[in-house]
Amino acid sequence: MGRLPTLDEFLAWDKLCPSNSYLTEPGFSSLYVRKGQISVTLNGVHYRCLNTLTIANVTAENPGAGVFTRFIKKLVAKRLAVYVENSLNERLQSKLITLGFIRVGGLNFLYNHTNLLEAKDVGVI
Repeated sequence: MGRLPTLDEFLAWDKLCPSNSYLTEPGFSSLYVRKGQISVTLNGVHYRCLNTLTIANVTAENPGAGVFTRFIKKLVAKRLAVYVENSLNERLQSKLITLGFIRVGGLNFLYNHTNLLEAKDVGVI
């Protein structure tokens, strides 16, 4: 298996490359992400959230050392919405809320989405 891409390499991939990958990022022993748009419902309204990086699996080498917070700041600087999918870790859930994420159904959290929402008609995918 080849070397895993960094965040910048992954974001630079064109549309012919996969939209999901494990990444090599300092401070993480495991980081699996997807890029693209997601569908969310906020206050009963259905939206497409454009330019989103979904964090589907994350393990910090030293939890509590700030690496996740720095990674989120890096994503925001790149004007990406951040979607954390199925967070089963209660400590991470609390951290997400502290950082300003909003819960969007079950164990999913969304951040930096304000200017990236596009209303969609119900039934349109």
